[in-house]
Amino acid sequence: MNKNRMETLKANGIDTGRYFTLVVNEDIKAGTRINISIEGNEVAQKIIEDGYVKNTKLHRRWVAAQYMRMLNSSLGWHSYLNVRYSYMYTIDMMLEEIRVLAHLEKVDKATFNERKQFFTLDVVKRVLGDYYKDVVKYTSNLPRKNCKGRPYVSINGVGNVFVSDLSMNIDMPIRAMIEACSISETYEAMYYHMKNLRKIMIKLPYDTKKSKTWVDAFQKEGAYYTLKNLVLFHDVSLYYDREFYDAGDSSMVALREIVKDYEGYQMNALLKKTIEMNKFDFARSISEHR
Repeated sequence: MNKNRMETLKANGIDTGRYFTLVVNEDIKAGTRINISIEGNEVAQKIIEDGYVKNTKLHRRWVAAQYMRMLNSSLGWHSYLNVRYSYMYTIDMMLEEIRVLAHLEKVDKATFNERKQFFTLDVVKRVLGDYYKDVVKYTSNLPRKNCKGRPYVSINGVGNVFVSDLSMNIDMPIRAMIEACSISETYEAMYYHMKNLRKIMIKLPYDTKKSKTWVDAFQKEGAYYTLKNLVLFHDVSLYYDREFYDAGDSSMVALREIVKDYEGYQMNALLKKTIEMNKFDFARSISEHR
């Protein structure tokens, strides 16, 4: 913060302990590279140490925007998911989620506890188990070709592999990595093993049917954060069990309890009913809040 602004705030009795001042020599020419060191400020030092900037006002608004786009699509939510997102998106999205959760577990317990409800370690392990089954099915159904009497298959991203070598060169390495993931007890350990697994994963066809476990977690997470954003930023009242909850804190308290027991399709239904009963117009609300 500018030093003069900091002094003005102090003069008006405002606590400036959370901020730090940046004093730059006015004689320095524009474009000159300078080194900045921050001392004596706890918040700034924490940002420097772990790279995490805590912002409790965001509430994953991008997730809500993505989910509303899917919900309002002429394709319908499920068709939009299948058409616009590949099978491998499910793996990459989940890997990024694990990376973030591993970091949040260290630096922001409240956000971690809220976010871990969706892609739990058990969910991740089941999705990876589904992936392995899909890989075996994929390689088993590939057309066989012959080289000097030996059958082989062509695998996307790998090349030609003799059928007799599939187990040793493809199945066993992937299975071993998935087993390492299956015994992971923390998100940090899961991220380490899954990151290595991702390096050797077979890229499955775009339209391979997605894991039901992944779809449920993705839908549950998206519906939850969309409802949260509607309640906090768009004056929407949660509608549950045939009654409205007051917008704001009352709705959020109820939502945090509901999500503990609901599955993805139930959260999606709750979101759609809440939107309907509030006569909520997403496009109009966005324009009003710009």
